[in-house]
Amino acid sequence: MAITKIHPIRADVQKAVDYICNPEKTNGELLVDSFACSPKTAGLEFDMALNYGSRRGSNKAFHLIQSFAPGEVDAETAHKIGVELADKLLKGNHSYVVTSHVDTNSVHNHILFCSADNFTHKKFGCNKKTYKHIRTLSDRLCRDHGLSVIENPGRNSGLSYEDWITEGHDAPLREKIRRDIRECIKLAYSYKNFIRLMRERDYEVKGEMLPDGGRKVAKYIRFRASGYDQFVRGCYRSLGKGFTKEEIAAAIELQNKIRQGTTVIQVKSAEDVVKRSAPNMSLIDTSAPKFKGTPALTKWAETQNLKTAAHAFAVGGSVPELQAKMDAFKKEMDDIRDKVLLNDKRLKNNKTLAVYVRNYEENRKYGLGYRKAKDQDRYYRINESRIMLFEASEKNIRQMGIDPDSVTYSMVMDRIEELEVVKAGLDKEYGQKLKEYKEMEKQLSVMKQYMEKQGIVTKETARSGRKKDSQER
Repeated sequence: MAITKIHPIRADVQKAVDYICNPEKTNGELLVDSFACSPKTAGLEFDMALNYGSRRGSNKAFHLIQSFAPGEVDAETAHKIGVELADKLLKGNHSYVVTSHVDTNSVHNHILFCSADNFTHKKFGCNKKTYKHIRTLSDRLCRDHGLSVIENPGRNSGLSYEDWITEGHDAPLREKIRRDIRECIKLAYSYKNFIRLMRERDYEVKGEMLPDGGRKVAKYIRFRASGYDQFVRGCYRSLGKGFTKEEIAAAIELQNKIRQGTTVIQVKSAEDVVKRSAPNMSLIDTSAPKFKGTPALTKWAETQNLKTAAHAFAVGGSVPELQAKMDAFKKEMDDIRDKVLLNDKRLKNNKTLAVYVRNYEENRKYGLGYRKAKDQDRYYRINESRIMLFEASEKNIRQMGIDPDSVTYSMVMDRIEELEVVKAGLDKEYGQKLKEYKEMEKQLSVMKQYMEKQGIVTKETARSGRKKDSQER
């Protein structure tokens, strides 16, 4: 389980970086990582990135803290989660420093990142929506690493709607009218009977006459509940869909047909079934209490189950065929995922290199000037920050195994554009495969549920049954 919080840094960025990189808190700086900057010169590098933009706003950087439950995670895993969170949140566009502190009873990560995008130079927007996104990413990473997550945070206060009504509070007027209309529709055997039932509930009803030939009638039916002054129209704007007088009359007529057993749902062919939508792709549990003593509702649910199962079998074929198809799909998805991870790694490395090369090119004349200067001390005092940036970027480029003078910023940006195109294609392909795979999972679940209801035993069920019998013996 991890909780997150974030705040802006408006003063000295390097001071904040030095604090989170404290060797006493980070196992001698073993739990320190950075992207597109060096912890020693992060303040200068952040300033340089900010200079490319408009510098609007006072936020120079943001400090994100991710704290884990005591004893739930080791320092190395926590640090890995912190780096993954920074990568997913910032997408390789903002320089950052990630550290993990182990000096307290709970391990916690510090992620300090520049507010300016290294490529578009736009500022990072931090608001409630951003924080919700951070929390979602953090929870997802915790689940991936087998850690607990706070489910539905902040939603445990207050009474349930039923308890609220039980304590004597009145439901809102429109909801009260909707509820009464629905209940009267269920009880009514005709439209006129519906109007009578509503009046028996102390409603004043006006404009109830239905259009009939050329007779002029009111456009909307209106209801006034006992104890209220205003009438409420039976229209989409006031009560929503299904509450006009025409819709109420149609609902009662359909209900009567279902009661009499005269409504027949026809399925012409398997092709017709495939074309019909099955949005829920799950079977209705007809053993639920609401189905007891309601044969019409039970018949409707069984018809829906039949349609859903027919759709699943028409699309998926048999259970073994669908399972084999899913296995092949899973292998394809794993292959695409491996390509995505490799491309993301290349993209991250090139974005890091781009920032280093840009800083190297911008400050090269100061670094070379310092080496050639007759009075190096004076030259260094005047251009200290520029020289530090040059030396840091040169060192970082060489650590990546590249000669600084063999690469240019435009070369690296061209490579980044190529990798972005590849990433977009792979993400789209993976997304399509994942969507299809989830549909197949739903189909398989429906097929197995339906076969179980019908008493059809699959090979998989038979094997599990034999295994259970042998264990009991």
